[in-house]
Amino acid sequence: MLSRYPLDWDELSKGDVLSANELQRITGKTPGTDEFRFACMTLQSLIQAKTRFTVKLKGDHTLHVLFDAEAAEHNQQLFDQFKRSMVSRHFLNCEVDVDQLSPAQRARHDRTLLVQSRYVSAVGQTAKDIRLEASKRDLGLGTNQEGNADG
Repeated sequence: MLSRYPLDWDELSKGDVLSANELQRITGKTPGTDEFRFACMTLQSLIQAKTRFTVKLKGDHTLHVLFDAEAAEHNQQLFDQFKRSMVSRHFLNCEVDVDQLSPAQRARHDRTLLVQSRYVSAVGQTAKDIRLEASKRDLGLGTNQEGNADG
C-alpha cells in the first residue's frame, strides 16, 4: 500500500508542505473534488504511519508535515475534539427511542450504552483526579520529602 504513491518517505521532514500541484501529481486526483480530499486523507494517514510525523490537511488543498510545536497543539486539539465527540455521541445514543428497536437491537443497544457510560465515567473521573493531583502539586501538597506521594 505504501508503494501506491510516488513519494520518497525518507525525504519527508517536519515543516514540509506538499502543494496542491504535488498532491495532484501524487494522487492523480483533481484538487477541490471529494476524490482528491479522500486521497489526501489516505496519504496523510500513510505519511503518519510511515514517518510518525503529524500531518495536517489544510483547506488550501495542501498537506503540512507539522513541526513539533505545531504538532503538540494540533494533536491536543484533536484529542479534546475526540473527548467532546465521545461524550456528545454517548448522550445522543441515550436519546434513541428503544421502543423502535427489535429485541436483539435493543439488547445490543443496552450493552453499548453500558460500555459507553463506563468509558465516559472513567474519562471524567480520571480527568478530575489528574486536575486534583496537579492542584496539589502546584500548592506543594501531595508529596513528601523524598518525592513520593503522601498517602
